[in-house]
Amino acid sequence: MIIAVFGSTGTTGRELITQALERGHHIRAFARTPGKLSDLRHEGLEIIPGELSDRESIVRTIINTDAVISLLGPRDNSRDRSLSNGMQFIVDAMTRAGNRRIVSISTASVRDDQDQFDMPYFLLVGIVKHAFNHAYGEIIAMSDIIRSSGLDWTLVRVGLLNNEQMKQIKVGYHGKRSIMIPIFRSIRTGFYGHHQVGIQVSRVSVAKFILDQITSKKYLRQAPAISD
Repeated sequence: MIIAVFGSTGTTGRELITQALERGHHIRAFARTPGKLSDLRHEGLEIIPGELSDRESIVRTIINTDAVISLLGPRDNSRDRSLSNGMQFIVDAMTRAGNRRIVSISTASVRDDQDQFDMPYFLLVGIVKHAFNHAYGEIIAMSDIIRSSGLDWTLVRVGLLNNEQMKQIKVGYHGKRSIMIPIFRSIRTGFYGHHQVGIQVSRVSVAKFILDQITSKKYLRQAPAISD
């Protein structure tokens, strides 16, 4: 598949690109600072430089792709609306290009109809809403734009991200050289308030789950939460 990726230069974005290339996908990465991806040289990786205010570059990134992945998220609490404005440009470009599938990272700040009251997340969201109110507003705005787009969307909600790597097991035969095989952690999925998910999740797991959703309809037009 040809997948357009926004938010590609962050830690999670780089992990997702690496996994996607290993799966044989072609990645078209939209990047404000392309140099941050210079070490990920691969024949299946195409880098499109641009800002989220640049509609032409966004269209060029999305046209003739099979799906879009967004890893966009606020890095600070500024009043800047570039993320939500950019998301509207992305949705508009997808509509014009006829690309219907978008999977986007989101957070516990965004609610799903299947959620129930969950005290840890209620407190976490309350802290974010009051301490980072502008960032909170951008997260909600982006999710609202995606949900009202009419596209085939999935919002993947995460709590606290960490950089834990895949476990590795040694495989081989007696008397012969063994090899180390990476094993993905078991990913817990569900909705808040049902005792299905925890708070922490690795970027490795986030990347894997998002890529899995590209070809899955299980969480179509839903916002599942995930954790390790």
